[in-house]
Amino acid sequence: MRNLMTLALVAFLITACGSTKPESQSDADKLNTECSTAKTEITKVDPSIVKWFDTAHAYALFPSVGKGAIGIGGAYGRGEVYETKKLVGYTTLKQGTIGLQLGGQAFTEVIFFKDATALKAFQEGNFQFAANASAGPV
Repeated sequence: MRNLMTLALVAFLITACGSTKPESQSDADKLNTECSTAKTEITKVDPSIVKWFDTAHAYALFPSVGKGAIGIGGAYGRGEVYETKKLVGYTTLKQGTIGLQLGGQAFTEVIFFKDATALKAFQEGNFQFAANASAGPV
C-alpha cells in the first residue's frame, strides 16, 4: 500500500537533456522566432522577470510545452539554451506522469542557471525536476 501511495505521490519527473538540434535551418529559424516571441510575452506579463534574463549566467527557454493525460500522461517541448545572452544550443523537456489526471494544457517554461556549473550539469543531462505547478482562473 505504501509503495502505491508513493507512486501516486511521485506524480512526475521532468528531464531536460542533451542536444536536440532542429533537423533543418527552417526548423531552427522557427524555434528561434517562437523563443523570441515567448520571451517578449513573458516580460510583458511580468516585467520583473527581465532582471532574471539580464543577470542569469544562462537560461533554457521552452516556448511551448504541450501536456496531456488520461490516467498516465506526458509532456514535451523543444527549446533553446542561451549562455551570456548568446544561443549555445538546443534542448528538450520531457515529462511522464502517473496518477489521477485528465486533460491537457500548453505552457511556456524558462529555466535560469546561476552559474557555469549549473549549466554544465544541464548540458550533461544531469538535471531533473520533481515539482509541478499549475494555475488557472479562480
